[in-house]
Amino acid sequence: MLIEDKVLIKQFIEVASELKSAVAEQNLAGARQKYQQLYGQYQQINDSKLEKIHKEVAYQQLLTGYHSIQELKQQTAAPTNIIAIALVIIILSVIIFINPKMVGLAVFQEITTQKLNIIYSQNGEDEILLKTIPSSLTVTGKFDGSGTARLFAEAEGRKLIVFDSTKSSIRSKKFTDQCIDTCILPKIGTTKINLIAEIDNAVLQVDSISYYSRVSNTAPVWNGEPKSIVVKGETTIDFEQYFKDNDGDQIVYMAVTPDGISAEVSGSKITFLPEKTATGEKYADIIASDLKHTTKARIKLIIE
Repeated sequence: MLIEDKVLIKQFIEVASELKSAVAEQNLAGARQKYQQLYGQYQQINDSKLEKIHKEVAYQQLLTGYHSIQELKQQTAAPTNIIAIALVIIILSVIIFINPKMVGLAVFQEITTQKLNIIYSQNGEDEILLKTIPSSLTVTGKFDGSGTARLFAEAEGRKLIVFDSTKSSIRSKKFTDQCIDTCILPKIGTTKINLIAEIDNAVLQVDSISYYSRVSNTAPVWNGEPKSIVVKGETTIDFEQYFKDNDGDQIVYMAVTPDGISAEVSGSKITFLPEKTATGEKYADIIASDLKHTTKARIKLIIE
């Protein structure tokens, strides 16, 4: 991997962590700002020569950030059926227009956190059995002392550094979701990880380890109907009858409409609101997502 690519990944991980912190602090404005920054860095990753797996992970992180903001909006009493137009444009641009190849991916990522509570006051090694095969790995904990501490993760003969107290990015004694060479792991076929600590006049406390793992999931299925909708003034359509998720996941709906007609979403129901001067035939994109995969259906709107 080129140094420039490693920098891209590191910057993306840092902003994703800052977005997560803003959501935890219920800072909606700050979370939105970090999301837009994350989106810009995702575009750089998507345009780079990084392997597909890196782009998939970044894409999933972007979706996770989007949905965490939506949840935060609900917690702060924002109406559940109102989505900020700018945010919708950003996320739909990512899903549908910027990276159409990502729509309907067969494999995505889920994050798992395991508590460890391991304290290293000298060199040591511990075998950790993860629940699933990881594709990334981060640690959370605390560093104390005037010396140095380094933590490695070893699997299948590969030894990668996770934490290094001498790195400039470690700005405080406590650290959260720290990774250096393990932000994106090479493909491994084991759930057994050896943590190796190198300690010099310091104490390293590892509270937990977090990692992404691959899970199988299929995108919602559109049955091909309706191909067209007659819109006479305010018109509401329930799309639950037209989409199905074979995994039993709840489906979230969105709509992208052309000039002259807007849409409001409430659950599976979409209300089309044409302007008084709107006439003729137009096309709208209906997006159904199970929060892992997305399916788009283009439908003709016949405005009368």
